[in-house]
Amino acid sequence: MSPLDWGFATALVTTGVAVLLPWMLMVHGRLAVVVSKLQDLEKRMSALTERLDNLWDLERQRQRDAARWQARLRTLEEPLGEIPEIPGDFPVS
Repeated sequence: MSPLDWGFATALVTTGVAVLLPWMLMVHGRLAVVVSKLQDLEKRMSALTERLDNLWDLERQRQRDAARWQARLRTLEEPLGEIPEIPGDFPVS
């Protein structure tokens, strides 16, 4: 290749870089914004996951307590069902 051909090739590459560089910088900036928004979203999702886990634990505890109280109530209702009514007294039921 002659020096003139090298000059044309260099000019062509330089022009291509000069034309593409602003576009590449714009894309880089947009990607940086998207990445920062995704990181913020990830932080929010992890906080929501933690909160949901806490709520599930509270719900399981509430269900255990409700089952425990229902069992206690059943054990108390069984002896109360056997109380005979006294004549002249108010009915038990």
